[in-house]
Amino acid sequence: LAFMRGDLCFVFNFSPDKSYDGYGILAPPGCYQVVLDTDRPKFGGYGNVDDSVKHLPAPDPLHLLRLLEAGVRPGHDARPDRPGDSLQDDGFGTGKEA
Repeated sequence: LAFMRGDLCFVFNFSPDKSYDGYGILAPPGCYQVVLDTDRPKFGGYGNVDDSVKHLPAPDPLHLLRLLEAGVRPGHDARPDRPGDSLQDDGFGTGKEA
């Protein structure tokens, strides 16, 4: 289970004995880091997650499509509260009108 609220991305694995990795989660461009990891041994977990790793999402064509559908033009912020959320900073490097 994965979802976003504000600038936070929540990812849950409810399996008591299996860890999963390598699956994708759609997220806006940015740098994500672990804030709470219940797989830590102090929470009864196995300690399989390296909390020091920063997660950078791959360019997401669906995010680009959502921006275009919302009428966002290259070089204009989609959301003023997210400075990097514009077409020129979407990770595609196009910076061109659609």
